[in-house]
Amino acid sequence: MRFPAGPHPAMARILLAAGINAAGSGVYLVSGVIYLVKGTDLGPTYVATTMLIGGLIGTAASLGVGRCADRIGAVFTTRAMYVLQAVGMLLAAWPSRPALTAGLVGYLLGQRSTNALSGTLAASIAGPDQAVVARASLRAVNNGAIAVGSLLGGLLLAGLPNSGLWLALVINAASFIVAAVLLPRSREGAVAGRPRVAAWCRSSLRARWTVPSRFCALSIAGGISQLHFDVQSLLLPLWLIGQPDAVPRWSVGYAFAINTVIVVLGQRRHAAWMEARAERRRAGAGSGLMIAAAIGGYGALAEIHDHALGLIVLTLAVTVHSVGEIYQANAFGAATYDLSPPGQYGYLQAFYYATGGGLRAFSPLLMTYLALSRPPALWTALAAIFVLAGVVGAALIPEHQVAAERKEIPSARRLRPGRDRIVDPEIPSSA
Repeated sequence: MRFPAGPHPAMARILLAAGINAAGSGVYLVSGVIYLVKGTDLGPTYVATTMLIGGLIGTAASLGVGRCADRIGAVFTTRAMYVLQAVGMLLAAWPSRPALTAGLVGYLLGQRSTNALSGTLAASIAGPDQAVVARASLRAVNNGAIAVGSLLGGLLLAGLPNSGLWLALVINAASFIVAAVLLPRSREGAVAGRPRVAAWCRSSLRARWTVPSRFCALSIAGGISQLHFDVQSLLLPLWLIGQPDAVPRWSVGYAFAINTVIVVLGQRRHAAWMEARAERRRAGAGSGLMIAAAIGGYGALAEIHDHALGLIVLTLAVTVHSVGEIYQANAFGAATYDLSPPGQYGYLQAFYYATGGGLRAFSPLLMTYLALSRPPALWTALAAIFVLAGVVGAALIPEHQVAAERKEIPSARRLRPGRDRIVDPEIPSSA
């Protein structure tokens, strides 16, 4: 794929760093988790509880990290989070409770914050006029790199005993270090006239943590729409395993492969097409309809008793679901830029991510129940929720603002040390 055209070729380095980071994460997801659960004497309950607590801490802390990105720059903040994740992985590889606890909490804090910063990072480097395409490129690279890393993780899983899979954590830590080194030098945040610490703290407590009502509503609709990730990663595998008459067991991997190929090849292309034609509202509404149609296709497998026909239906459903995923990510991602006031990209992007994470907290319980109990009414209700979230989200998307108009939004990448300054009416300058 081609890197997005823009004034900063540094975006290529961002994509390369993100790809290496995602490949290491793929290794960890396949074999590193096996080491933590089965390769140590800590027990699955302790590991799972630690991961739950670390995830909650990371999601909450991502709001503060997003605020830091607004103040000191997304590149510098992302680099710091990469280093934090590397340290966390190395600590987690040490088989002791204190090291594992500190390592997993640090890793998950960095991971959630890095995910929340991806949109801000794309906007700060590529510029507001290329932010949506750059963000789509990041998602495409991440999907492809995680698939490659998963293959390497599978090789480690096949060639090493559970106690030797600590190597997966070390590989993941190394990927974070390499990614941190590859990130370009930050041009953000080095501005004259920084506010006094006390004044900035007072302003932060008073008004800087508020969220525009329209952005808050969009975050809720987007968070509900993001439940489709759990449909794909949890509900679908459990459902397919329970349909031996309709599809073979290997269809689980087949479905993931289709999704990866479509997202990698289509994410950036659709973003460029959507931005050129100002089709964000249609994409937002269409995403809900597509995901709902895919859920109907998955449910239809229960009535099929032929593998050939079942694979055809599964292929169509996964394809429609993957296209809906692309539409949802691009449409809602573009809206988060358009509805973010200047100087609050990092905080509001983190809020959008945290809202989605909060709404998805209990999703595993729901998806497991739907897959194992198979209540038709709840399957229909789930499909209707996606349609409603897409329609409501589309109504909140400012369709009139196309990519060219976003050039007027101040970009942190244009700030020059000692020559440019940001004037915030709520914070007195030290000058």
